[in-house]
Amino acid sequence: MRAVRCHEWMPYQSLPLEDIPRPVLGAGQVRIGVHCAGVSFATSLVTTGRYQRRPPRPFTPGTEIAGVVLEIAPGVIHLAPQFPTSYATAFAALDWRARLQPNEALLVHGAAGAVGMAAVELGKAMGAQVIATASTPEKLAVARAHGAHETVLFPSDKALSAIKAVAPEGVDVVFDPVGGDAFDLSLRAVAQSGRVLVIGFANGRIQQIPANILLVKNVAVLGFNYGKYIGWGLTDERHQHEPLVRASMETMFRWFEEGKLRPVTSHRFQLSDYAAALDAVLARQAMGKVVLEMPQASL
Repeated sequence: MRAVRCHEWMPYQSLPLEDIPRPVLGAGQVRIGVHCAGVSFATSLVTTGRYQRRPPRPFTPGTEIAGVVLEIAPGVIHLAPQFPTSYATAFAALDWRARLQPNEALLVHGAAGAVGMAAVELGKAMGAQVIATASTPEKLAVARAHGAHETVLFPSDKALSAIKAVAPEGVDVVFDPVGGDAFDLSLRAVAQSGRVLVIGFANGRIQQIPANILLVKNVAVLGFNYGKYIGWGLTDERHQHEPLVRASMETMFRWFEEGKLRPVTSHRFQLSDYAAALDAVLARQAMGKVVLEMPQASL
């Protein structure tokens, strides 16, 4: 079978595409014929050893796939399809960490990206008033099409006044996968006793948080790493959190069937073009998900 492999810490552009033996199926495991694999910003961190967990090498980077179950090992008693990691991350952050409530004002940065778009749809499904920011009018239009009640162009000198025009007292929750300047705006836009979710740093600048603003505004800044719940934390805790993760998946699949969630793939690449796929992610060209397409696998 064909796979992108990481033998040493290196930039993703240098990873080789190799033929590797089919892995032996272990107890409790399943074999999946992969049709598509998701590509994300985290991949660029994992292959250079900058992610919080360093997998044993060699490994194939990636966190999500779509395909068909081909084989199951003894002890597997039930199966459930996987929703994209972007939706799982957004749901868990908004529900488990921020405790988003109906009628609260939710500000979502990077709203046309994979995880931002998921947060827009999920925030609306949870009953929040969703304000979305994005860097172009085209991306704002995508955010509106996926449920944002209001949209704000950012970066822009008028972004704060535009947010305050919708939420004069500030927003209750901020969902921020961008960081840097977006986080600085968040602290100015968040309401008294508001919550700011730190999801990632697509901007490239990891912000420093002025504690005096947190004190004066009673603001809570909440870091969130979904990897902790699915085996990608500092320790493998996936079995401990399995009931919580499964319940969230069941909720999202119900919302998907009701038409409340509409995942989007904006870019598709062949496996051999994996570097170009990651280039598109890091250049913030995507509106929705970027995926790699595979030849259909068979048993």
